[in-house]
Order: sequence, then structure tokens, then C-alpha cells
Amino acid sequence: MLLFPKPKRKPKLRKPLKRSRKAIKARAKFKAHGDNPFKNYRRRFTDYQVMVRAEISRQARLRNPTAAELAFAEMLDGMRILYEREKIFLNGDRFILADFYFKAHKLVIELDGSAHDDQKKYDAGRDAWLLRVYKVRTIRLTNEMVFKKPVEVRILAIKALNMASGAHL
Repeated sequence: MLLFPKPKRKPKLRKPLKRSRKAIKARAKFKAHGDNPFKNYRRRFTDYQVMVRAEISRQARLRNPTAAELAFAEMLDGMRILYEREKIFLNGDRFILADFYFKAHKLVIELDGSAHDDQKKYDAGRDAWLLRVYKVRTIRLTNEMVFKKPVEVRILAIKALNMASGAHL
């Protein structure tokens, strides 16, 4: 028995986090590593650690492809075009996974679902960063285009690959 029993405390109810519109908009912008010349960048992770995290994410995305990715991959296989699925591009402590990468043409084709309707600015920054750092052009197609207009998608892919390699139709 205690001489001075501890008073029972009521558990504090936590308030839900309030995020300002400014914080949400700030996250919508793609941030390239080293963009701010006034900031001293200190890496939290080594390249090896980032690559391990990227490879885990890549394997998860390869195990669970979308229906549009499967259809587009089948279309490319039918045309016998060499590509790499879920290519990893390093960005400091972060990484980017590109849907389809054509190494010989330095071209990325991204298939965008409905989630990309709200992040056009982020996607544009990401595409500009890929072009600036890795000299890789990006073409964005919607999932609906792959299913509803497969002939146009095929023609667009062939034109993009020909333009990237320097041969014009």
C-alpha cells in the first residue's frame, strides 16, 4: 500500500493533424536533390541504401502491374521492341521508378491512371528533372488511351522511338 497514491490521469485526446493548404501544395512540387544553391545538402542515406529501397519498390511494382501496363507491355513485345520495366533513377536520397524505359533511345513512357490528374505539376517537374539530369525524354499516356485507342498508342510509340533515335518518318 502506498502512502501517497498517484492521482489517476485522464488520457489526453489527440487532436487530428491539421495540414494547411500551403503544406499540401509544397508537397505537390517535385524536388530534385541539390536544387537550392543556398542550402547545404547532407545525405541521410548512401547510394547503396537508396538502391536497396528502390529495388524493393521495383519488385513490388513488377509483381503487381496494372492492366494498362500489361496491355502496353504485350503491345511492345508484339512489335519486338526492347524495353526495361520499372527503371530506377536516383535522385539524392530518393528515387524515381519509370514505367517503361528504352535505353537505346533514352526514352521513358509513363502510363498515367486517374491518380495523375491531380499531380500534373509534380509530373512536369519530374519529367524536366529526368531530361536535365539523365537526358531522358518522357512521354505520358493515359490508361484509357491504351485500352480505347491501341492503334494510336502503337503509332505514337513508334514515332517517339524513331524521333528519339534520330530517324524521322
